[in-house]
Amino acid sequence: MVDNFKKNRLIFYSINNSINFESIYYFLNKGFFDAFINKINNKKINIFVNNIDYVISFFDNSFPCLINKKKYLGLTFEKTSCNYLLCSKLNDFLIKKNIIYNFLCNYNFIRNYDKEAFKNLKTLPFDLLTINNVDLIFNLLVRIAFANYDSYELIYLFQNYKTYYNDLLIYYSKLKNNKFSLKSVYHKYYDGWDVLINNYLNQSDIIDYFFKIKST
Repeated sequence: MVDNFKKNRLIFYSINNSINFESIYYFLNKGFFDAFINKINNKKINIFVNNIDYVISFFDNSFPCLINKKKYLGLTFEKTSCNYLLCSKLNDFLIKKNIIYNFLCNYNFIRNYDKEAFKNLKTLPFDLLTINNVDLIFNLLVRIAFANYDSYELIYLFQNYKTYYNDLLIYYSKLKNNKFSLKSVYHKYYDGWDVLINNYLNQSDIIDYFFKIKST
């Protein structure tokens, strides 16, 4: 059971101390951290709020053109433990590592489900997409998202395929429809990535130029 008293303390602390208190309120009120709140002792309330405040600002600055940023940042909280939000010395590397987690899981899912079909996706540095190349993966995610800032298919970058699958299983079970399968999820993610990657490659020169100017 969620400690609502502690949740309210987090909300009040964020209102008084955070520049992103509206977003923090949104995530807390929507239950994104319900399974995590009981781990936060009174001494770590300020650490948690300050860290989530920083993560929100980091995400906003990293994905400048993304529409509905709270939606996609929220998706990155779904499959991660969120323990990094209690680090006394949070750094950009840890934030990037957690933001790319679903992206990397989805990549491995699409690649391993049908390796022959995966070869048909347009060329990207996929052979380098391992958890050891955090910066490379993060920069690629940022650029693909930039090229598709208002596309529905962005959900296939940010939402872990397992969460998507489980949500649809619940939905179809209510309809008493047992025909839904993991294969259906694979096709949605594969087709979504095909659209996203093509959109990015068609604009890659101007996108790379934008981020070059942005970094100077």
